[in-house]
Amino acid sequence: MDFVGQRIAEIRKKKGLLLKELAGKTGLSSGYLSLLERGKIVPSLKALEKIAQALDVPSFFFLMNDVDRVTENNIVKKDERAVFRLPNACYSLEILTPIFNKGIKRQFDVFYVVLKPKSYLNQVFMVHEADECSIVLSGKVDVLIREERFVLCEGDSIYISSFAPHNYYNGEDQDVSLLCIMAPAVMKNYLKEG
Repeated sequence: MDFVGQRIAEIRKKKGLLLKELAGKTGLSSGYLSLLERGKIVPSLKALEKIAQALDVPSFFFLMNDVDRVTENNIVKKDERAVFRLPNACYSLEILTPIFNKGIKRQFDVFYVVLKPKSYLNQVFMVHEADECSIVLSGKVDVLIREERFVLCEGDSIYISSFAPHNYYNGEDQDVSLLCIMAPAVMKNYLKEG
């Protein structure tokens, strides 16, 4: 998992942060972060979430497969999507928008998310610069925004303003699937596009 540390270092440097500054934002030590960036240790999911929040990137970004694939057109085939899925994770996430299409300048990203039963999407509330609109494709989900809780059923949608702390919780006994649209595109700031 050397690539995880490499991606963390790349984003940290792109944002002009020193290891010491990232340590201050995450509560993790500079030594730990240095070992992580050099691929000497494997981070916990909780540490990745802290780092992602401090760097203002989605936590799944560090673990995506096929991130270097270049799409030749605007079509993303189902079996060619960039996917984030860990064996013990409570969710899977697929990116439906072309990540590396030199012909387009994406203004938004679209994600297909499946959240397992009795689980939160993130261990901590998510905060990002993008506005987010999610529609429930199947199941029932609680959306927590600041101190409020909203229950959404299949076909319902919700709009979440940028920088609003939020999370999703599936309290049911079956998976819930969501279509999430984020604007501006959150991935374009963290991936090397043409």
